[in-house]
Amino acid sequence: MRRRFGLIILVLATACGAALGPAAAVDCRPVSQVESYRFELCAAAEGPGQRLRLLRDDAVVFVVEDHRIEVAPPLLESGRERDPIPAGSDVTGDGQPNAVVYGDSGGAHCCIQLYILQLGPDFAVLNRLDAGNYLPLFRQADGDPALEIELRDNIFAYWRAPFARSPAPRVILDFQEGRYRPAPELMRQPALGESRLFRRAQALRSGRGWDRDPRYPLNSGLWTVMLDLVYSGNLTQAERFLELAWPEARPGREDFHRAFFDCQLRFSFYWPAVAALNGLEPLPPAAGCGG
Repeated sequence: MRRRFGLIILVLATACGAALGPAAAVDCRPVSQVESYRFELCAAAEGPGQRLRLLRDDAVVFVVEDHRIEVAPPLLESGRERDPIPAGSDVTGDGQPNAVVYGDSGGAHCCIQLYILQLGPDFAVLNRLDAGNYLPLFRQADGDPALEIELRDNIFAYWRAPFARSPAPRVILDFQEGRYRPAPELMRQPALGESRLFRRAQALRSGRGWDRDPRYPLNSGLWTVMLDLVYSGNLTQAERFLELAWPEARPGREDFHRAFFDCQLRFSFYWPAVAALNGLEPLPPAAGCGG
């Protein structure tokens, strides 16, 4: 945790474009060049891992360390393939060259960091995005010049289920007012038809996912569907699905409703956008939810 905190301070220090100083003589290799900007990949200062330096006219303007780092990562959605995003591409659609830097902490389940850099006359770190456990993707979602970013919300990882059965709903970010921000309208999808909703609920209610593991007695397929509905603008239908899918003789439905809607959902970083998508005020977690 200390290492990550240090990186955040370093990134913020460079966000205004001030150089960190001349490049020291260390063992690094160039990996990309965009006009006067040069990316160099080095060994980490301490322990295993990598350090990426960005120099402008031989002065360091950005440094990040992680277990594995890529410049021009293959994150551009292209049919069934993923293409690299070359450094110098205009990702944000504002006519200035950008670079996408990908950092992976290694190990199981965490964590991916994404840095969106502006490499124009004024250097800037436009975004530092925490993608958590899931690979982010860039794609064209609305026809404007900027690429959108699709992430997964990790707030329900390990919530009442092991990681392998934890849902992670989709979030779309759009470039607005100088940085990537959640875009509720790009996440909106039509509601399910009532007959389809009923069939899915009946199948889940009678399925084999209940009480399969004494540590996790509930069927996480329940809130997988609920989250897909909530994160597409259909929160009311998610409440209806809970009513239909919860086994009739099983106690605890109202407690689950509160824990899901009034607590865990509101702990999400993306809750304000999800609330707006569903026409709700972004209320904080209810009293007694914990932290």
